[in-house]
Amino acid sequence: MRRIAQAAAVFAGAFLIFSYGLPHAGIGSGWIDPVARLGAQDESVYTHEAIRMITHGGWMTPTLSGRYSFEKPPLLIWLSALSMKCFGIGRFSARLPAVLAGALVAVLAFCIASAARPGPAGWAAALLVVSNPLLFTMARHNMTDILLAAAVLGALAAQAGDPALSLRRSQVAFVLSVSAGILTKSLAGLLPPMAAFLFAAVSGKGRRQRLRRTAVLSGLAVLAAAPWFLYHLVLHREWLAADMGFQILTVGVSPTQTSQENHLAFYIVRLLYSSPLAVVLAAGGLGGWVAAVRRRHQVVLLLTCYLAVLAGSVLAFRFHSQQYLTPVIPVLILIAVVCSPLLRRPLAGPLLAVIAAVFVFKAANPDRPWGLSYRQGTTITAAPALSAYCLEGRGNDLFVMGLNDEFYALTLPLARVRYAWIDPDGIAARNRPHLFHLGVVRQAGVAGEEAIHASRLRAWGLDSTEPLASAFVGRTAGELASLVPRHPQADFLISRDIARALPSLASHKVAMISTDYVFLYSWTRANAHTPGWTCGM
Repeated sequence: MRRIAQAAAVFAGAFLIFSYGLPHAGIGSGWIDPVARLGAQDESVYTHEAIRMITHGGWMTPTLSGRYSFEKPPLLIWLSALSMKCFGIGRFSARLPAVLAGALVAVLAFCIASAARPGPAGWAAALLVVSNPLLFTMARHNMTDILLAAAVLGALAAQAGDPALSLRRSQVAFVLSVSAGILTKSLAGLLPPMAAFLFAAVSGKGRRQRLRRTAVLSGLAVLAAAPWFLYHLVLHREWLAADMGFQILTVGVSPTQTSQENHLAFYIVRLLYSSPLAVVLAAGGLGGWVAAVRRRHQVVLLLTCYLAVLAGSVLAFRFHSQQYLTPVIPVLILIAVVCSPLLRRPLAGPLLAVIAAVFVFKAANPDRPWGLSYRQGTTITAAPALSAYCLEGRGNDLFVMGLNDEFYALTLPLARVRYAWIDPDGIAARNRPHLFHLGVVRQAGVAGEEAIHASRLRAWGLDSTEPLASAFVGRTAGELASLVPRHPQADFLISRDIARALPSLASHKVAMISTDYVFLYSWTRANAHTPGWTCGM
C-alpha cells in the first residue's frame, strides 16, 4: 500500500508540474528544439486533425485540410479528440493526453527504479524525469513523442518486474504497451519488441523459451494494432503507402536537415543540454553498470538492451530531431539512478536536494536551452493577428503566404485556410509528389485542372474537392504574389517580402501592417462566419 501511495503521489505531482499554466500557452508555441529554436508545428497539425474528428466525424481516418493524413497512426489524435469532446475544444483539453502520458512516464520510472534499487532511486528517477527539459516540453505539447515514451516504458516496466514475461499481467501489459506504441508512431512502436528480443538473446538461462514467448507476445501486439492499418490498406492503399512512405523512407534517409550539424554531434549536444545530471550519474556509475551487465543483472541488462535499441534507431534514422530522444532519455535516467554510487547513503539525500534545486533553477531560466518554460501567450509572431482576424468572423478563404505560423491558423475556427511557401529548389515536389499529383499542392504559376484532380482524389478514396489547392509553392516571392490578384474574394496574410513583390493592391485593402507581415482583406466580405470554438487557441 505504501508503494501505491508513493506512486500516486508521483503521478499527481508530475501531472501538476506538467500541466501548470497550460491553458495560457498557445498551441504550436514554444521551442521543441531550444538549441536551434525550432517551433511546434506538429502540435498544430495534430490538434487540427483532432478538431476535425469532432466537427466533421470520420474517427477512423485523420484528415488535414480536408485530405487524408496517414503520416502517423491515430492514437494521439483519438485521445486528443476524445478529451476535447468531453471538456470542450481548447488548449488544455487538446494537450491533456500528453500531460497524462508525461505523468505516466514519471510514475513508471519511479516504479522501475524503486523495484530495482530500494531506497531513494525511485524518487531520483521521478525528479530527473520532471526536470528534464525535453520530457517537460513534450509533456506540455499535443505531440506523439511523449505518448511513445510512455508506451516504451510500459513495455519496459512489464519486463522489469517479470524478465521472463511468464506472468499473465506482465504479458497483457507488454502487449498493450507495444500495440499502443505502434498506433502512436507505427514502426517506432516495434522498438520495445526489438529490445525484448535482444534481451532474451543475451539473458542466458532459458534463452529459447524467452525468445519464443517474446515472439508470441510481439505478434499479439501487432495483431492488436493491425485493424486500423488493414482497414486503410483495403480502402486507401495508395494514400497510406504514400504518406507513410514519406514519413519512414523519405524523411528517414533525407539529406534535408533542420541544421547542418554532424548527426552524432547533434544528439550529443542535445543530450548534454537536456540531461546533464543523468549523463553525469550514468558516467559515474559506469563501472557498476558494466559489472552488472557482465553478471547478467536482469534489470540492468534489460535497461541496457532498451538503450542500445532506442539509441541505435535514433542514429540510424538519418533525419535528426531532438524530439526523437524523448523515449531514450527515461531509459538513460533509469540506468543512471540504478547504477550510480551517489545514490547510496549518506549521499542520496543531498543528491535529491540538488536535483530539486536544479529543477527550480531551470524553471527560473526558461529562455536557456536547458531551461523549463512556463511561458504564457505565444512565440508565434502572427498568432495574435490570426486570433483577432478569427474574432471578426469573416467567411472569406484565408491565404497564409511566406510566413511560418507553425500551422496555428489551422487550429482556429476559420472558414478555410490555405498556405503558400517559397520553394526555389522544388523540395516539396520531390518529397511529396503524391500531393502534387492529387492537386492538393500546386505550383503558384500553374493553372489547376479541377476535374482531373477531383477524379484522382476519388480514385484514392476521397470523394471531395475540399483539399484541392490547399497549398501552393512558388520559386520566388513574385510567383506567390501573383496569387493575390487572382483571388480577389480571399483574404491574405503575407510576409513583407511578398508584399513588396505585389505590383498593385487594387484587389485588396490593407487591414494591418507589422514588421513581419501584411494583412490584406478582400473588398468583398463573404457571409459572416460564426466561430465554432475559441479563437484563442
